[in-house]
Amino acid sequence: MAARPETGRAASASPVLPDAQDAAQQELTRRKLAKVAAHDPAFRPLRVLRILDVCDGVPLAPADGSLNNQRIRLAGGETPRFGAGDGTLRLTPDQWRAWNPEALLLCRENARSIQSFLAAPPWADVPALREGRVIILPCDEVCGAAADHGAFRLRLAAELYGRAFARPQNQVLPDRVRSRKPLDLPFSCVAKAEVAEADLFDFPAKALVIRFRAPQRILSSLGGWREGVTAVGNQYASPPSWPVTHHLGLARANARTMTLYGLDPKKSAFLYTGADMDHLASAEATESGLKAVVLATAGVRQNAMRAGTDSGDYVEPGTINCIILTSRRLTPAAMSRALITATEAKTAALQDLDIRSSYSGAAATGTGTDNIIVVAGAGAVADLTGGHSKLGELIAKATYQAVREAIARQNRLTPQRDLFQRLAERGVRLDTPAGHDVCPSGPQQRAVAAALERALREPRYAGFLAAALAISDNQERGLMPDTASFSAWCLAVAGELAGRPVTRLEQAVSDPAIPPLLREALNALAAGAKE
Repeated sequence: MAARPETGRAASASPVLPDAQDAAQQELTRRKLAKVAAHDPAFRPLRVLRILDVCDGVPLAPADGSLNNQRIRLAGGETPRFGAGDGTLRLTPDQWRAWNPEALLLCRENARSIQSFLAAPPWADVPALREGRVIILPCDEVCGAAADHGAFRLRLAAELYGRAFARPQNQVLPDRVRSRKPLDLPFSCVAKAEVAEADLFDFPAKALVIRFRAPQRILSSLGGWREGVTAVGNQYASPPSWPVTHHLGLARANARTMTLYGLDPKKSAFLYTGADMDHLASAEATESGLKAVVLATAGVRQNAMRAGTDSGDYVEPGTINCIILTSRRLTPAAMSRALITATEAKTAALQDLDIRSSYSGAAATGTGTDNIIVVAGAGAVADLTGGHSKLGELIAKATYQAVREAIARQNRLTPQRDLFQRLAERGVRLDTPAGHDVCPSGPQQRAVAAALERALREPRYAGFLAAALAISDNQERGLMPDTASFSAWCLAVAGELAGRPVTRLEQAVSDPAIPPLLREALNALAAGAKE
């Protein structure tokens, strides 16, 4: 687990020269900020403050000379000058009030705990919190390496000045389609299918576009029932464009998108995603003269959720989108049931991959922004698409396969990923104090992490922890009323590793946020490995 430059832990990196894409992103940011300033004499940079974490009741911020602050300034933000060096600064209430931040930048991993802390006096009464200008970005972006400068700069600038970027006079590049890649879809209702790569709102865009020979009836979980639809699609918009389209509104952004691809907005239906169309997955299932094809994109790292557990506080990118076509002409009832069938198959794929909620760490059932389009199609009429029907079986199989493949392509999440990654997906970080992301780890945390790493190099103990993950999930669901046998197994594993009987486990891993049985298993491995 890599240390971050702002924590004061050992870290080193060699300078990386920007490649062509990185340089282009940096230049685009500069040009857009220059246009905003030229068209608005009152424009000034916003006062931005990066909060790294909260330790011992004190907010931590990067010092003046830090890489974090350099990147913020390059994105058009103004950063404080507290007179510190390039490490980490413990903010005082006086410094906080003096800077009076207009925007806060947080890493997604600990954003909720930081926001909860800042909601109370003396921190709450600043413009950033009163006006809701709290920018939360994924850890790999906000805490990323120098090679990501261009992408981060462009994204942060768009988050800070999205309303200004959305104004037509501040657009730098023309909307245009740069390339088209044809797709072969074996259905008589399809006239043409392609993946188009474009520039839209000044930012990269890619879309799957399917045009029909004759107008179709479609059912979209995003747009509802539609008649007379001549094209459907799935549009990838790069992260810097999200604040821009938010300020434009769905109707205007949708019209611009359709016009770009030569479509009639009134006769077209699109889904929208932050998953790259380069990672589009297509799966086909065929049997008994029937065929189903599902085209899916999927991103689950930032927005995976468990229905019935997680709260709907806000929406972030990370979406599973599916477009379903079959060799039959589906009735309205069959189209409605196909939504349920595909949703069940999607959830089965997430469960089999052990995808976890980005919010609670519980087993995910989807993301907060998933959508499906079902196309009525052509051919003999079909009334049934439920689990007992052959066509329903094929829709489910194709959805399951396409979703798994899309997740593997977009997020590199496969059943073979290592156990430390699976722990991190549950919010379990063994090398930091409980609840903290950048507070320097002490000798005990480092010793525990090292002991666990040694133990998990052996397949036998890796298998034990993998089993413990499943057992812990079952206990959390109320499916294990008695855990005495598991506790006995933990003591046996600790004794086997230690080479002597172990009758009691020390609480080397004590974070109360870790489920109790998983905590017990980790303590068993740590206790044994330390010997």
